[in-house]
Amino acid sequence: VAHDVAEAAADPGAEAGHIAFGLAGLQAKFSMSRGKDRSLVMRGSRGAEAWIVKTPDAVYPGVAENEYFVSRWARAAGIDVPDVNLVPSTDLVGLPPHVPLHDKLAFAIRRFDREDHARIHQEDFAQVIGRPLGHGGKYTGTSFDALAHVVLVHCGMADWEQYIRRLVFMVACGNADAHLKNWSLRYLNGVDARLSPAYDLLSTVVYPGHEHEAMALLLNKHSGFTQVSDRSWCRIARLCGMDERQVERQARTSAGAVRAAWRSTVDALAASLALPDRFVERVEKHMARIPLLRGV
Repeated sequence: VAHDVAEAAADPGAEAGHIAFGLAGLQAKFSMSRGKDRSLVMRGSRGAEAWIVKTPDAVYPGVAENEYFVSRWARAAGIDVPDVNLVPSTDLVGLPPHVPLHDKLAFAIRRFDREDHARIHQEDFAQVIGRPLGHGGKYTGTSFDALAHVVLVHCGMADWEQYIRRLVFMVACGNADAHLKNWSLRYLNGVDARLSPAYDLLSTVVYPGHEHEAMALLLNKHSGFTQVSDRSWCRIARLCGMDERQVERQARTSAGAVRAAWRSTVDALAASLALPDRFVERVEKHMARIPLLRGV
């Protein structure tokens, strides 16, 4: 499958990629297991729940709360998201002594590449299309349009619809770091590719200096969030052999779901979380600038 995916995802017109927010390189991540007392430990017992834990970051305050809120928002919008949690730093057992804990809470997401401690084969899109391992490789060589074709051909229509919804959500939340390593295929039966659950979801535009960050890959040959409209889906339609209006309808339906989920998630969570400064205001301002989200 990997060779076919690489061929389908090739998009020479997208070579001029954008190296964006890059938060993943700043956060320490650890694979941990749930202990009997609900703590998370570096070496857990066999059969314990497996989680990825991201420790708090000094440069971007409230990043754990940001990722938790955005993950919950995505799930409310109909996106497949694993279980997520905010974990008190005091409940993280066995971390290396040099790991700083700048905030009181860390972000935890349940691993979806493990089942009873057995590994489920998974490849991120940088791997399957053969991009170089360096930092810049995950931002070049393909486009969101070409990846839509990959998902349709290798994962089927239901996953393609999910992919479109995730694209709309990425635009709405202002995630400039949705690069190739933040999208994956997994092989639950070892053979058939399916779109992996969504991960590394956060709003990057809420941080000062990143308000006008471009998307990690091109969509309809554009990189700006504010360029995404009803007409931004024609290239996906052409690559996927679909009627353009069908793709537009899918995007508009997704936009409505994302907007409704935003309102319900703000009502449910915003007041109880130590989100980044003016988080809700900044996301609202960002969404107001996106043509696709107007009138939904």
